[in-house]
Amino acid sequence: MKKFLLIVLFCIFVLSCGGSGGGGGGNGNNDAEISGSTEFLKYTIANNRVTITGLTEKGKLESTLVLPSSIASCPVTNIGNNAFSFCYNLTGELVIPNSVISIGNNAFENCSGFTGDLIIPSSVTRIGNTAFFGCGFTGTLTIPNSVTSIGENAFGACDDFTGTLVLPNSITSIENYAFSGVGFTGTLTIPNSVTSIDYGAFCGSSGFSSLVISDGVTVIGDFAFSQCNGLSGTLLIPSSVTSIGSNAFYNCNFDTVMVTRTTPPSLGINAFDNCASLISIKVPPACGDIYKSAEGWSAHSGIISEY
Repeated sequence: MKKFLLIVLFCIFVLSCGGSGGGGGGNGNNDAEISGSTEFLKYTIANNRVTITGLTEKGKLESTLVLPSSIASCPVTNIGNNAFSFCYNLTGELVIPNSVISIGNNAFENCSGFTGDLIIPSSVTRIGNTAFFGCGFTGTLTIPNSVTSIGENAFGACDDFTGTLVLPNSITSIENYAFSGVGFTGTLTIPNSVTSIDYGAFCGSSGFSSLVISDGVTVIGDFAFSQCNGLSGTLLIPSSVTSIGSNAFYNCNFDTVMVTRTTPPSLGINAFDNCASLISIKVPPACGDIYKSAEGWSAHSGIISEY
């Protein structure tokens, strides 16, 4: 009897541990999460999908990061939160496999050794908060239309990016500091899918030379374009905009602001302060007096005129 019980207990032990080893073997219960590792990467598997969670001790000694599209015959669909954050030793180009759907919060935060282009594959729908903050990419950034969510500070302080930033026409908001302090140049176009440009979204990104805000944006948040002192020429604020936050365009270099809404949008304090080149704010016909007396706008009454 004792021998029989020992055999039963042994079988239960084997079944409960099956598939949890480093090789990532079969998992009888697809809902249960199992952990494992390859030579260089740590991961979990749940529902036959792989989340990369970090580097093994051996992986931490490597300078090149190779992300597979599958492990143990399961697709790699997620880069987990904090998976490679502060991995300063990683260098070269980062290639994200086209099996990945989600890039977690802080996934590559402060991986300052990365260089070259960053191409987000068309399988990705979500880029988490601070996902690439402080990375050292020296080339261009490609974000596909599959991406519907770009988190706070996602690309903040990536000041070595080059070329223009093309935002996908699939996002509805640009989160706080999402592209603050980035190195892009040329024209920045906010697509018409976006309704909200949040706090400090592009703050301190001085390389942009012109700004196009598409009709559809309703809110321009506090400090949204503050210190973007490369922005010049004419700023057209579409009629969809109902609110412009405090310091929204502080220290920009537009010479003309054209507002197309007949009812003045709410205007926060210092929205156009320190804009040394600003000489004219144009508003719709028969709306000059309304703007000149409106809260916030009245501080600029001397340069407000009808177009």
